[in-house]
Amino acid sequence: MNTSVYLLVLGLLGLSLGIMGLPVEDSFDLQDSYSSGRYNPQDFYSSWRVPQESAGRIVGGWEAPEASAPHMVGLIIGVSVKSFVCGGFVAKPDVVLTAAHCIDAVLSWWTGELVETFRGQIGSNALSHGYVEIRFSGHLNHPAWDRVNIKNDVGALWLTEALPKNSPARPIALSFRWIGGGERLTVTGWGRLSDDVLVVDPGNPGSYNTAWGALPDRLQKLQVYSLTHAECKEEMQRASDELGSAAPGVAENIEICTTHPLGAGQGMCNGDSGSALWLDKKSKTKCVKGNCEKCNKWENCEKEKCEGVKRVVVGVVSWGFPCARGYPDAHARISGFKDFLVSNLRLSADEYEE
Repeated sequence: MNTSVYLLVLGLLGLSLGIMGLPVEDSFDLQDSYSSGRYNPQDFYSSWRVPQESAGRIVGGWEAPEASAPHMVGLIIGVSVKSFVCGGFVAKPDVVLTAAHCIDAVLSWWTGELVETFRGQIGSNALSHGYVEIRFSGHLNHPAWDRVNIKNDVGALWLTEALPKNSPARPIALSFRWIGGGERLTVTGWGRLSDDVLVVDPGNPGSYNTAWGALPDRLQKLQVYSLTHAECKEEMQRASDELGSAAPGVAENIEICTTHPLGAGQGMCNGDSGSALWLDKKSKTKCVKGNCEKCNKWENCEKEKCEGVKRVVVGVVSWGFPCARGYPDAHARISGFKDFLVSNLRLSADEYEE
């Protein structure tokens, strides 16, 4: 069995045993900058050949302006020890979408249902304050979810109560349009700011230990670009060769790869899983008084069209080599799951686009 397979098995064991008192897969104590991380789809492919150094600053992003991503949901577990699990996003007033592996992490070992302390946080860029808690009544992972190869990594969480109209959280539309290479995309998340850092061992001055990078309290934002399938295959092969660890093949019909033009130092890290990868696209809407500049100038503006920007989700953060070392990140491609999403979420025409 090669190295990558060993890491994969450890990841699934860590994920399954997490509910029984061990650290939850992809989770971090919010009261501590460091924790004993377990393998998850963001670091299945770590290798002893990867240098133990900070990957820089999501990684390499910046703090998102308050209320700039009202679709974002922080998925949390625990009471006395509160831990962050993954990101998610509001697809409908009563549905949150995330990665299937994130839902696996919070299922009871005994019942297969969501654990009682699992919940979401909305309405604040900060994990520590200003948020509103939401609860979930059920879940559904894609029926073809493949834990071994991290494929069909999409799942839904149903809220116990639909979000009211005055909720601080807002649904984001899904896009089933095909995304090729060269598209400028955006992602936000509460994932670690770096892969690993060196910290002083207090019991042995002058000695250093490697620890996971800090988890941010405030939401981070990063702009990336999509790759063609050929580009992604080439870059994933380069990562495998340089790190000595093989990744699963990228399935073009259900996955999108992204990269950052600056290369190393920018990308996804542990905890960004489940977050929305979105596209800002130009759109035209009916001009009504007050919704654009021209409507404040002409009384008959109702006859005009107002240009704006529409935000649509094209992917769900799924897996990648750790972390922000200049290799691609892989996301579940929303357009590859149209049948699953439309039928199970009962989407109306204004909740997605072709």
